[in-house]
Amino acid sequence: MSTFLIIVAIIIAFVIISKAFKPKEKPIPNEALEMMQDMYADLSKEQKYSIYNLIDTFVECAKADYTKYREAKKIQKMNQLSLNINTNAANQYFQETGVERMISDLKTIQDGAIKDSTLMACLGLVSLANGTLNGNKVQDYAENLFMKVFGEMGYTEEDIENTVNKTQAMMNHFGIK
Repeated sequence: MSTFLIIVAIIIAFVIISKAFKPKEKPIPNEALEMMQDMYADLSKEQKYSIYNLIDTFVECAKADYTKYREAKKIQKMNQLSLNINTNAANQYFQETGVERMISDLKTIQDGAIKDSTLMACLGLVSLANGTLNGNKVQDYAENLFMKVFGEMGYTEEDIENTVNKTQAMMNHFGIK
């Protein structure tokens, strides 16, 4: 399947799934969830855990503001369901192996659509980061972590900008906000 079709499928599934997390709405349609799970099916368990743990790290950066934290938790839940993993096992894996192994696992992902999808989810979470920790802005920490991880995954600032622009153009094309 071409990268364009995969990204379109990701965007459509993301919209369907994210709408399912609004209060008093229907549960996630099985077709949308299956489509997302199929996208990640070829990843190793460790790669899936590392995507989840990276997202979890950025979710923690949104804790100072309840509304932003709720939004971050929605993104995390959507990704957890898409990855089809046990979060306790993912957390245990991170505790046992650490940040460097997480980054190493992420670097082994070959599928550009999955890498771009992870980038977009994390970028959304960086925008939700708030508060201070030990006198430092959590937003600055999140931005630096984002650039470190995705830089090690091979993204330049220009690549990130192009990925964002490409995703926004597709969302505009399909009338998705």
